Amino acid sequence: MIVLTATVNGNGKRQLTGKEIQNKLPIAEVNQRKLRTGKDSLRHWENIEPILRKIIAENNGDLPSSGWLKKNGYGYVTYAIYEYYGKFHAVRERLGLVPRHKKNNNPLAQWENLDPILRKLVKKHGDLPGGYSLNKKGLGNVVSAIHEYHGGFKAVREKLGLEQKVRVGADSLEHWKNVKPILKKLVKKHGDLPSDTWLRENGRNDVSIAIHRYHNGFPAVREKLGLAQKGRFGKDALRHWENLEPILKKLITEHGDLPSSGWFKNNGQSSLAAAIVRHNGGFSAVRKKLGLEPMRKVGVESPRHWENLEPVLKKIIEKHGDLPSAGWFIQNKLSGLSSAIIKYHGGFPAVREKLRSLGILKDIESDAQIFAKLKGAMGAEGRMD
Repeated sequence: MIVLTATVNGNGKRQLTGKEIQNKLPIAEVNQRKLRTGKDSLRHWENIEPILRKIIAENNGDLPSSGWLKKNGYGYVTYAIYEYYGKFHAVRERLGLVPRHKKNNNPLAQWENLDPILRKLVKKHGDLPGGYSLNKKGLGNVVSAIHEYHGGFKAVREKLGLEQKVRVGADSLEHWKNVKPILKKLVKKHGDLPSDTWLRENGRNDVSIAIHRYHNGFPAVREKLGLAQKGRFGKDALRHWENLEPILKKLITEHGDLPSSGWFKNNGQSSLAAAIVRHNGGFSAVRKKLGLEPMRKVGVESPRHWENLEPVLKKIIEKHGDLPSAGWFIQNKLSGLSSAIIKYHGGFPAVREKLRSLGILKDIESDAQIFAKLKGAMGAEGRMD
């Protein structure tokens, strides 16, 4: 324990105690923080609001960025904001603060800046692509602008003079008379009915959904339109393992492993993914049939057990110098570890504390280091009990 007492300097002014100085050091503030659970958890607004108000008061009346919070010992606040309150823009709105994007004068907030971008996309694709397609093309900022500033895709399509895709009642695509002319137009333009993947990537997810949900899938729709079938049926169907196995083995040879379900969908091979899931027991069962290692560990090897999770996290920390965020795990295809941390080990704050107590995570200075800082700041001697 650090024991430093207040003294009076030559000018008669009281000097701060060691504890008071320690409280002013961001690193000490992190050390003093305790994990809150139950009724004291930051998932409850009444617990996090006073902390946020204090931070705002100390930062010129504004809520700092996540980077500032983390750097100044409020990483747990950032985590709570993302985990429980719908990210920073929602919290800013709840606190009555001006949205940061408006304060930063995002150019896409102005219709005259967004309009030419959207019209160029419409000219190129024949229609305004949907959010899925725009995100995939690296235009997530355009999607965000549409939702945050311009009332969503329906309002934007109306401004651009485009036909609305969301149809209800008598105009719904569940009725064949409504979807048929759209399909015929696509067939005329492309020479055939585009695939499910093409429809989703080119802003016609509404048509794809209608085909599957209301019109018995692509084979039935192709038959109604008088088009030749493209799929494999009967004894040649991919539901039969003897037909599916050689295709998957070829993919394994090309990729070094069985691709993920996302890869199949994004590369126009959704029929293979469907055959794996619907008729061959799913990806785990298929990997076992092919003699591959399971992607996710279960049972005694599951990361729900700390003894399995700890060495993996230790290796990650040794490589990166810190425990990455949940977003990093997801982006690096380690969502299973992220899920285990949140579901079985109390979440990222609790795991960080545990890793610190084990000496694996060393993102907080020791008492001796803090004491040395205090001595330097005080210019006085102290003693350690």
